[in-house]
Amino acid sequence: MTTEPILPHHGDEGDFETIDELDDAIEAAIYMVNDVREIELRSIAAQYQIEHGDAADGVAHCERIIELLTEQEPQDEIELMVWRGFLGRALTEAQRCDEAEAVCRDLVADRTRVLGPDDPQTLVTRGNLVRAIGRGGRPEEAIELAEQLFADRLRVLGPDDPSTLDTRGHLAQLHGRAGHTEVDLLMQEALLVDRLRVLGPDDPVVAQTRYNVAYVLSEQGRHDEALAGFQQSTADYLRLFGPDHPAHLTPQTKVARELMHLDRDKAALRQLEANIADCSRLLGAYHPDTLAEQHSYVRCLNNLGKHRRAAKHLQGLVPAAVAVLGASHPSALAMRAEYVATLRAAGDDEIAYFEFESLRVDAADVEPDSWLHQWITATLWEGWDEPDDEDDEVGEFGEFGEEIDGELVEEADELPFSVNQRSVGGPPDGEPGEMFMVFLTDVMPPAAWTATVQDDGWFADEFYAEVQSIRDQAEAAEGDD
Repeated sequence: MTTEPILPHHGDEGDFETIDELDDAIEAAIYMVNDVREIELRSIAAQYQIEHGDAADGVAHCERIIELLTEQEPQDEIELMVWRGFLGRALTEAQRCDEAEAVCRDLVADRTRVLGPDDPQTLVTRGNLVRAIGRGGRPEEAIELAEQLFADRLRVLGPDDPSTLDTRGHLAQLHGRAGHTEVDLLMQEALLVDRLRVLGPDDPVVAQTRYNVAYVLSEQGRHDEALAGFQQSTADYLRLFGPDHPAHLTPQTKVARELMHLDRDKAALRQLEANIADCSRLLGAYHPDTLAEQHSYVRCLNNLGKHRRAAKHLQGLVPAAVAVLGASHPSALAMRAEYVATLRAAGDDEIAYFEFESLRVDAADVEPDSWLHQWITATLWEGWDEPDDEDDEVGEFGEFGEEIDGELVEEADELPFSVNQRSVGGPPDGEPGEMFMVFLTDVMPPAAWTATVQDDGWFADEFYAEVQSIRDQAEAAEGDD
């Protein structure tokens, strides 16, 4: 017998526009000691969090549902097994793979005893066990179990059953994790042919398989073919879901990466501008994926030798990344390291040195063998002498030379920093102060962008005086015209 979780539709429980509304309803059920209602609401929240949200919250919901079901008399063993299965999945998604493996092993034994070894739910649990072991860093062991699962699904369900095809896809990915990239590619290409035949070109799983093929091609350095695959996958998702669904963003961002691999940086720059606009619209300006696309945009500018423009972008991007991710998050550290390298390439060693000293402190806990640690501690420091303490100049961004006076003074948004009004009663130089809005004209091309920034020493008193001086000169120039 096949057992699927019987879960209420949102309409049965009320329409919840946000997960916060659902959480409020759960709290109300807890307050009313309504266990049935709590289980129903948590079942919606758990599946949403596992698939789309926070896996750690999914784990908490599953554990509470299991606790409530265990307290019921009589116990429903089938429903308990359903939620133990969801718990195993949630633990895997939360990277708690050892715990997920233990849950799945126990559940395989219980489902085999109650439902039989060939029941689809027993086979599903075996697949979840494979996933937990594979993600836990033991791909060779996972491959052996996946091959056994594929043989059983082939025997029980047939070669064209979606579950059998899913096992083939998972087995291909496990070969990739184990470093068997040629096997991975051959299996993914064959799977794409079969999924097209069985599911048709309009199934999202086909678009995902095409993406997987392109990903493996990129890993093998076959970037021309990978580019074509990512472009087709992007087109597939846009056709299936439309431009207002985020499904196309992942392959679309890969298109830019492949263009950069092929040294087509100008084309990559245009693609990244489109990526940033779409990510901002669909995910939000401060979403980690949007920030990652901005980082790629800066890298592309640096590849084209546009170091000053890249530094201008990073001056707004780095504070945003630190605010969203934290100063010691690997992605934020990578952006900060990029900022230091960009400042050096632009000839601003004084500011770069200041940023580097702060970066080294926040990067103290980075794994010594990681590429990020090597970049921060070796590559960035190589050939760099500590600036002279007697030199009071602060580099390009605080020193207004002929280039700025002569070329960039005409438009405020052409300056290599953000021009802002000094907050009334601002802090002394270098001390934390109030929060205020900064207007960045091209940190997020093609649109303007605002960010909330703390006056924390970047904006010294001399800086505001210089900015006002430039504005006065710009107004005078306009008056002369």
